[in-house]
Amino acid sequence: MKVFKKILMAAVAVVVVSFVGCIVENKLNSNYNNLDTVGRFVIREFSDYKKAAEKKPMWKGDKFFDHPVLVLDGALNKAYYFPVKGQSVNSIFATKIKNAPVDVYRLSRVTPQIIGKKMSIGYFNTIGEKYNLFGKDTYYVKLDNKNGINKNYTPQHFMPFLSHEAFHYYMQNEWADGERFDEPYTENDLNLLFDEYDVLDKYQRMRVNGNINKKELKNIARDYVSAMDKRIKANPNYLNKEMSMETAEGSATYVGIKAAKAVDYKFDVMCFNDKAVHVPFSTLRKQYKDKTINMNHLRNIVPYETGALLCFMLDDLGVDNWQDVLNKQTKKKPVYLYDIIKKNVM
Repeated sequence: MKVFKKILMAAVAVVVVSFVGCIVENKLNSNYNNLDTVGRFVIREFSDYKKAAEKKPMWKGDKFFDHPVLVLDGALNKAYYFPVKGQSVNSIFATKIKNAPVDVYRLSRVTPQIIGKKMSIGYFNTIGEKYNLFGKDTYYVKLDNKNGINKNYTPQHFMPFLSHEAFHYYMQNEWADGERFDEPYTENDLNLLFDEYDVLDKYQRMRVNGNINKKELKNIARDYVSAMDKRIKANPNYLNKEMSMETAEGSATYVGIKAAKAVDYKFDVMCFNDKAVHVPFSTLRKQYKDKTINMNHLRNIVPYETGALLCFMLDDLGVDNWQDVLNKQTKKKPVYLYDIIKKNVM
């Protein structure tokens, strides 16, 4: 029994010493220039995004900076907490980073309030999920060290990923849910879908080349509406779900792309990796026929891209209030990107 008590006391002592050691360690090297590569990367991108958003918001009525943001760097590493303006964090687990380009605290790896989130399977707050940290409703995100830092053209890159998911959380609570369609496509459905892609390809090429002709763009937008009208007539149930998903995911992808530009990261519509940059929509027909992409790709990936492209189309058409229209929608009265374009060009 005495031996057991000694072992138990020794184990408790080790835990206490380790716990205190983690707190003390977090107080050291608190100058921005002395942080590790990941720490400087996270802070720099967040700062660059904030500066760009302060000059011109990524979205009208954006609520991103109304709440603190917590960035978790793995289960065993420290975390970074970006407070709201005027917020001060008084905690033995938090150390304010000196000489950082933005207000930020580094949290010890043993901070009790974040251990549960570190160990959870989720990567960010889902709509409706509340997380209180230091007395504030906080948005958290887990950093993907594999894809979130060094890879080009990935939506998992830190700031595009954070802005995309936070946009869903803060701006789309009252939007129609982005539904999925599981029933088989008919041959006619596919042909009409690829016809739509051929139309969007014309605007995509115009945008990539940086030569927007508004008169020509308006004609392309009208052709897009005509192509969509045929698809809706042929399969209204499928199109209702696709347009819902396209609007929700496409607008979030649009915000993510703007975030990428703000932090000087390579990411855009139909860009997937270094070998697949600005993939033309018109090539998807052949890719599907050659089986290099499948039905899942058309259903669950391409709507992110078409939706983002339609957002940029509305910008280039000069439709000033399109974001306001989406912001005012409700679940019972949804609005799709298609609706707004049709109203403004037909």
